[in-house]
Amino acid sequence: MTPGDGVAPDPVAERAARLLALVLERPPRTLTGLADVLGATATEVAPLAVALERHELVAWDAAHTGLRPGAAALRFARSGAGREDLVERAQASLRRLADESGETANLILPHPAATEAIAQIDGEHLLGATNWIGRELGRFVWRRRDCSCSGA
Repeated sequence: MTPGDGVAPDPVAERAARLLALVLERPPRTLTGLADVLGATATEVAPLAVALERHELVAWDAAHTGLRPGAAALRFARSGAGREDLVERAQASLRRLADESGETANLILPHPAATEAIAQIDGEHLLGATNWIGRELGRFVWRRRDCSCSGA
């Protein structure tokens, strides 16, 4: 039996899980804004936020007006857990990109101080034989509008 088999959903647990997902998705979130999305009042949502805060899953911002991911959530995000899933899911796209362009394709993650290559598929036009996986590549400024980057 898995945890979800035959277990009726608990409305309080469901609301707490949705609250956490909302905060992780787009912080900071005000308590009133969260309550609106959850179809509840701020008074009903406050105890859930307190419980999540007690377990360091959420935290108040400096002005105590919005919730953001807490220390435990940030530790998990920085742990690298799930990185293997990301690499596995990207393999087909990286392979297609390398095959169609003839160039090496890299999967690169941004970090506060630099970027890191976590996967690489070599293309047929090798100008050099450098494997970039795990190497700090310097800091880049990414512009979402045109998906280009420039060195910073």
